[in-house]
Amino acid sequence: MKNRLSGLFPPRSRLMSDILFIKTSSLGDVIHHMPAVSDARRHRPQARIGWVVEEAFAPLVRLHRAVDSVIPVASRRWRAAPFNPATWREIGAFARAMRAQPHETVIDAQGLLRSALITRFARGRRHGYDAESVRERAASVGH
Repeated sequence: MKNRLSGLFPPRSRLMSDILFIKTSSLGDVIHHMPAVSDARRHRPQARIGWVVEEAFAPLVRLHRAVDSVIPVASRRWRAAPFNPATWREIGAFARAMRAQPHETVIDAQGLLRSALITRFARGRRHGYDAESVRERAASVGH
């Protein structure tokens, strides 16, 4: 079987790369994404692999041996209190933290507006679904 990730990484990344996956939720989606992370590790054994995931699923993602760093996002909690000033402070701090760490490759594996926004916060070469494949059509604009 041909490696599905081979076209995503520029040739210079063969030595070392930094890959950030954006796959925040749901539990089933997170579990089904784990083989893709394993494939990335197999294809780029020296890569530093990060994963942005909903805070409730962060402990599960931390168990994956191919993942070097887990970046929890609290979007579900933030949606529950959208007018709370603390929510906006947390969103701002999350966005600043995402911008502070550059990544060579950023992959939006979710295909939602929420994940597209998180992808925009991240610094690096962005990849995601096209307008015909994405769950929410507007989410493809930022890639």
